[in-house]
Amino acid sequence: MKGHYAMFVFPIRLTKFTGDYSDEFNNHITTKTPLDVIFYGSNNVINVSTDNKNIILSVTMYNNGTLILGSNVACNMFNNLKIKIADDALVKIGNNTAFINGCKILADKQSVITIGNDCLFSTNTLISCSTAISAANGTSNTVFVADHIWSGWGTTLIQGCNLGCCCIVGAKSLIENKFPPNSLIAGDPAKIIRSNVTWHRNNMEYDINAVPAEYRTISNT
Repeated sequence: MKGHYAMFVFPIRLTKFTGDYSDEFNNHITTKTPLDVIFYGSNNVINVSTDNKNIILSVTMYNNGTLILGSNVACNMFNNLKIKIADDALVKIGNNTAFINGCKILADKQSVITIGNDCLFSTNTLISCSTAISAANGTSNTVFVADHIWSGWGTTLIQGCNLGCCCIVGAKSLIENKFPPNSLIAGDPAKIIRSNVTWHRNNMEYDINAVPAEYRTISNT
């Protein structure tokens, strides 16, 4: 307890850190991507793929937290992706996923936030998992985002969110339930607006063949 108290009052701060890091509190980092990190506790692990060149992360962690970042993850270089991981929480982000201005990920105690490959999160997206709200509402203490999700400006994804592959999320939507693959969803709370959809990053190109083959299959009915 004494050690944890000292960490809380005098947190460990690393600025634009790259390389391998370990300390007496059993915090570990492996990264070649610049990280701004604050440790308030112990037994935290950060593992960042070596293939991330277009991202700067601001990470705050407490105790027994884990952050796993895939390859080719990107964000706006002038507005860092901010991630906060509380005790015993996990955040995992897949390959080729991008975050635009002002995105935040907040993982409360014992929560799990999983984001798949090839996702795109627009400006001011908030991904948040609250343990207290999950317990009060009887929802899962998780946020799950499958591969190839496009989340519009100002969306909020909270505990209970479960998005199937290839979904499109309208701007300013609140996602707190499970949705099948290939759904266009919008609203607060969100609901299905259209089924059997998919998308690709070049919004000036309307040829379905421009979509990667694994995301062209329309599986929703």
